[in-house]
Amino acid sequence: MAGHSDAYELGRNDYLRHPDSYHNPFPKSSQDWNDYERGWTQGLKRYPQQKTSEPIPRRKKVVERPPSKPELSPEQMAIRDAYKRLK
Repeated sequence: MAGHSDAYELGRNDYLRHPDSYHNPFPKSSQDWNDYERGWTQGLKRYPQQKTSEPIPRRKKVVERPPSKPELSPEQMAIRDAYKRLK
């Protein structure tokens, strides 16, 4: 998942504002209902003692780039080309 849905964020922030009263505003068995519940549960898991009236900002996803391939020497290129011709 690229990011969290608005329902997830709402569930997490509702937990932080009112940890003693769970009320899922979405229709049962809908994706939003599931996302809200996940957000609430993650709020409980990650912030068990924390209470605040301010929403927690979304985390930015860090994308790591794969290491670049080292350049092949002329000998390695010849071997690669010979191997490709055998296929």
